[in-house]
Amino acid sequence: MTITAGTDTYGTLAQADAYFASMDAAIDAIWDAKTDPQKEVALRTACFYMEGVYDGRWKGNITSLDQVLAWPRAGVVDSERRAVEQTAYPERLKQAQFELTYKTLTETLSPDIDAGGLLKSKKTGPLNKEWFAGSSPKKRFEYVDKLVAPYLTSTSPSTVNLVRGL
Repeated sequence: MTITAGTDTYGTLAQADAYFASMDAAIDAIWDAKTDPQKEVALRTACFYMEGVYDGRWKGNITSLDQVLAWPRAGVVDSERRAVEQTAYPERLKQAQFELTYKTLTETLSPDIDAGGLLKSKKTGPLNKEWFAGSSPKKRFEYVDKLVAPYLTSTSPSTVNLVRGL
């Protein structure tokens, strides 16, 4: 199944190939070792991961009620106060997808975790885990978060924007 920008990916396979060709040779070698169908699955997985993680946090509004993905968007201004073209998929958005695409080839993006997340201590044989209060075992991809930050309304899914009436 071929991927389609706007349906199941932000960036195309050709754009991903160019992105990885510009990276470290070891990263590019891992990418080049995959078949096109494997690359497309990784691109689709990364896109859908982003759709879930950043859902409800994007600036602006979708441009069509019929669109499948959260992008393209209208009314988006980045952190440098530049308007993002309504028909565009910003380069940083595609770079974030490509970074996560690589991660899908080397690790699990969203592993199952204990619901508690605040494990204080657990010892199993020689292995010992300890999480401090307020911490979470949930995986985060800081570089990806930084790439998409200019297009987000907040840095936390639990943050609410308040508007004062006139």
